[in-house]
Amino acid sequence: MRIINANDFVSPGAADADIIQKAIDAASPGDTVRIPRFNVSGDSNEWHIGKAILVGTGVTVLLDNCRLVLKTGIYDNMFRNRDGASGFSIIGEGSAVLSGGEWNYLSNNMSGKYGLPDVSVNALLKFRHASHAVIRNIRFEMARWASVMVDHSEDVRIEDLWFEMVPHVKDLYGVLIGCGCRNISVENLTGRTGDDTVYIFADSKRYPVTADAEIRGVRLRNIVTDPKFESIVHIRANGGHKIRDIRMDGIVDSSDFFDKKRIHANVHIGDREAELHPAVPSDISGIRLVNAFSSAVNTFSLNGSFSDSCFENVFTFGDNINIINNSSCEVQTENVRFRRLYYGKGSEPNNSTSFISRYAIGALPVVADNIKGDLKVEKLIDVDEEDI
Repeated sequence: MRIINANDFVSPGAADADIIQKAIDAASPGDTVRIPRFNVSGDSNEWHIGKAILVGTGVTVLLDNCRLVLKTGIYDNMFRNRDGASGFSIIGEGSAVLSGGEWNYLSNNMSGKYGLPDVSVNALLKFRHASHAVIRNIRFEMARWASVMVDHSEDVRIEDLWFEMVPHVKDLYGVLIGCGCRNISVENLTGRTGDDTVYIFADSKRYPVTADAEIRGVRLRNIVTDPKFESIVHIRANGGHKIRDIRMDGIVDSSDFFDKKRIHANVHIGDREAELHPAVPSDISGIRLVNAFSSAVNTFSLNGSFSDSCFENVFTFGDNINIINNSSCEVQTENVRFRRLYYGKGSEPNNSTSFISRYAIGALPVVADNIKGDLKVEKLIDVDEEDI
C-alpha cells in the first residue's frame, strides 16, 4: 500500500485535474492518493478543476487540508467514479473544502434544454454504479446543485459533511439519493443548504420504472442543518417508483428562525404538486423516525401517499406552526403512527381551525383534512406535563 502525492505528477502546462487524474491512474487498489494543501503547479493553496476526476476501485483520495474549486463556465462534476468501481473512498483530513466556484447558470429548470446537459453534471460528487464507497469529512461551499449525488449504487457511507451554500441558486441539495440505491448510510451532516439537505428522489420523468430502480435501506443519523428554502429530509416517489425501509434518528432543525424565513419542514413526504405525480401507499413504505427537533413551518409535511411508518419522540420549539400538515392534495395512508409528540410553549396555533378534534383539542395544530386511511396520532404532550 502506497501513499502517492499528486504534486509528484506535475508536468509543464498540465491542468490541475489532469495532474490529480494521473496520480489516481498510477494507484493500485489499496493505495492512497494525497492531494496536499499546496498546489506546486499553480504555486497556490487552491486546485482549479476543469473536468471531472475519475476514481477507480480500491483507491482512497485523501484531501489533505486542500481546497478544490471548479473552474468558471464548465459543465462537469468535480469527482465521479469509474463505472462499476468498488471499495473507493474520498476522505477529507483537517480542513478539506470542495467549492463550486461561480455558478454556470444550469438549473433544474434549464436541465437538458437549449443544448445544455442534464443538471446532474453540477453535482460536486456524483457516484453511479458504485459500491462499498466512503465519503467523509468534507466541507462543501458554493455548490452549483447537489453536493453529493448517488444513484444505482449500494453500500455507500456518507459521513461528517459540512455545507455552506450561498443561495445563489434555488435548488441546492446536500445529499441526493436517487433510484437504484441500496444500503446508503448518511451520518453527521451540519451547516446550511439551499434546498433539501437529504433528498431521496425517485422520479419517473428522470428514470424509467424498472426492477432495479427501487430505493431501499437508507439510514440517516444526526442530520443537524438549516435548509434555506425547503426541508431537512425530503422523500419523494412517483409514477410507480418504490422507496422502502428508511430509518432516521436525530433530524434537527438548526435554523435561526428570528433571522430568516422558517424552513418548510423537518420531514417532507411526497410533493406539494403530488396530484400531478400520483402514488399509492405501497410506493413509499417502512419509514421509521425517532428524535426530531423542529421550529419549521411544518414538522411533517405530508403530500404523498405512504404506508407502514412510525414517527416518535418529536419536539417542537420556537414558532413552529403545524406538527403535521397536509394542505395541497389528497394523501392515502396505511398503518401510519405518530407517537409522543412534544410541543413547546412557543409553538402556538395561529388558526383555531388548525385543530382536528379526534387528535387533540387545544394542543398542537394538526392539519389533516386531505389525509385518508389509517393515520393515528397517539399522544401530544405539553412540555409542562410531569411525565417528561
